Amino acid sequence: MALLVARGGAGTSAAPPFASPGYGRLPLSFQPNRGQSAGAVRFLATGPGFGLFLGREGAVLDLDRGGGAGATAAVSMRFLGASARPSIGGLGRRAGTVSYLTRGASPRQAGIPTFAAVRYAGLWPGVGARFYGNQRHLEYDFDLAPGAVAGAIRLRFAGQRRLTISSRGALLLDLGGRTLRQPPPRATQMIGGRARTVPSRYVLRGEGRIGFALGPYDHARPLRIDPRLLYSTYLAEGIDGPARDVAVDSSGSAYVLGETGSPLLPVTPGALQGKLPGRHSTVAFVTKLSPDGSRMVYSTYLGGRGGAFPNAIAVDSSGAAYVAGMAYPGGMPTTPGAFQTEPMAKSLNGFVAKLAPSGRRLVYATYLGGGGIWGGQVNGIAVDSQGDAYLAGETESESFPVTPGAPQVPGSTGKDKSQFTADAFVSKLDPTGSRLVYSTLLGGEDWDRVGGIAIDAAGDAYVAGGTASRNLPVTPGALQAANASTNPEFDNAYVAKLDPAGDRFLYVTYLGGSLADEADAIAVDPAGDAYVAGEAGSSDFPTTAGALQRRHRGFSTAFVSVLNPDGNRLLRSTLLGKETQARAIALDPAGDVFLAGFRQAKEQHHRDQGYRGFAAELNPGLSALTMWQRVGGEPARASSLALGPSGGVYVAGGSGPGLRATEALNQIRLGGKPHYPSAFVEKLSP
Repeated sequence: MALLVARGGAGTSAAPPFASPGYGRLPLSFQPNRGQSAGAVRFLATGPGFGLFLGREGAVLDLDRGGGAGATAAVSMRFLGASARPSIGGLGRRAGTVSYLTRGASPRQAGIPTFAAVRYAGLWPGVGARFYGNQRHLEYDFDLAPGAVAGAIRLRFAGQRRLTISSRGALLLDLGGRTLRQPPPRATQMIGGRARTVPSRYVLRGEGRIGFALGPYDHARPLRIDPRLLYSTYLAEGIDGPARDVAVDSSGSAYVLGETGSPLLPVTPGALQGKLPGRHSTVAFVTKLSPDGSRMVYSTYLGGRGGAFPNAIAVDSSGAAYVAGMAYPGGMPTTPGAFQTEPMAKSLNGFVAKLAPSGRRLVYATYLGGGGIWGGQVNGIAVDSQGDAYLAGETESESFPVTPGAPQVPGSTGKDKSQFTADAFVSKLDPTGSRLVYSTLLGGEDWDRVGGIAIDAAGDAYVAGGTASRNLPVTPGALQAANASTNPEFDNAYVAKLDPAGDRFLYVTYLGGSLADEADAIAVDPAGDAYVAGEAGSSDFPTTAGALQRRHRGFSTAFVSVLNPDGNRLLRSTLLGKETQARAIALDPAGDVFLAGFRQAKEQHHRDQGYRGFAAELNPGLSALTMWQRVGGEPARASSLALGPSGGVYVAGGSGPGLRATEALNQIRLGGKPHYPSAFVEKLSP
């Protein structure tokens, strides 16, 4: 299991990006103690921002300094009831040695050998342990010989404020200001040449003490309680644009979408588009990473000289990636037979493109917009099992394409033609990209923004965003019938549900308080409950009894609200943090809620300074926070989040310097100005 799930420091490598050893595989080296540390230490390993010190009684992890002294944050793990004199030795002798050349160093501190791991034998009867890892996180295993008793393994942690087990089975150590997270234990036995999983979990056995509970297994065979590997990386050296969205397929491969004007994007052989279309162009990029992050399955630019700006990505069961955003004329190559092969507007137009699973060709690419100055932009995309693409965005055009029977059409929303304002829209595109299954506007007299779209198994579409309009087509009995903002220029959030035919709003409701509130993301569970996340500026934003946080803090506070399937009742609602914004939301099968976003740590002269990215997990009742993890460097904004099939949490966004990256794709240096965000992606433990 992982002893520390924390990112190590950046480094450099000359290895090409397509043959790198993999995210999280920059190895640690363990040194025997020859006087360079305290006498009780037998082996030590140091990395950027931490030091690990191993002795007969257990391990000490120093999180702030690698020197083992004067630490301001440290945690120890002691073996309880274990042998007082276990055998401890190095495993896997590495090439090279370590020498200490400081004044006063003894001759014994020259030519110290290094090892890939440290092994304990005879801790408890038939039980040994191994410590190893990389510069993002440390790992330790317990090996049980035939007949050994797993219940003998008892550990005591000290140095934390609190030790708890999350609803997903992870061990959480609250150190005050940071949380160490050990993923759920995974036990395996080799039977018939194949690894067989044995059910396993942590058990609390008193203050700071844990043990392990295992399901049925063959006691006549060896058993191992095993680790999991994670990763963290910038996408490319010198890339000067953020990641906008991330999606994950059934194998655990991550599809990262972003924008860049840099010629340094690493593109894979045979890529759809191998270079920038022009020296000063800004276009989209799509990069697919293998499940372990060890290689780019494909990486390509996407866009023409006019410029393309992506917003959202989705992936279907075949591994085809659907990309949506906005583009200027000439900014998106379209395909023959597409719904709209030429842009209608003079400036920005929405676009949708589907990439084949190989990433080497376009299945289709089309514009989506009306005429006029600004035809539209697509902000959110979802894909169903048939390959239909559900799109939500905004348009100023009075000729945006809508289908017969649409609930709202151009001219019906009450827009003031003397003002530059936009309606939201919801459109469904068929699997060939050649026809709109349905398309409707969604709006009122003022600007209507879209934060995201989600679909349920029945084909209902759920849209959330923010609006200053006072005349949205609110349905009878809706949760909130009116925009509650006392300032006519301020937004309230809104949530809408559209039926599978696209000809009727099942519900439309406002959601907010007396100031400015906006929804930036939406997800839906199997029961049809809508989970909405965003930022609340209103001190009276609606929350529910038992919520984690009901008091508004700072200028803005992230929120999560859950609406019932009819949109007439608020099931659960909580605020989260201070000066925080939630930009992405996802649900796991157990009903836990995952968020990604950022918080403003302090005022800075540049608009991107002072932001810190975060990922968070709340329990299904929104009454407890089970994870709060800082992501990215400094500054950083996490803009997207997706859950993998095995529970891994993938977060992407834009980061300045200081991402504590693993070696990963070797993309660990930034180009451009220090404050300009570069694309990053991290995979956190489940």
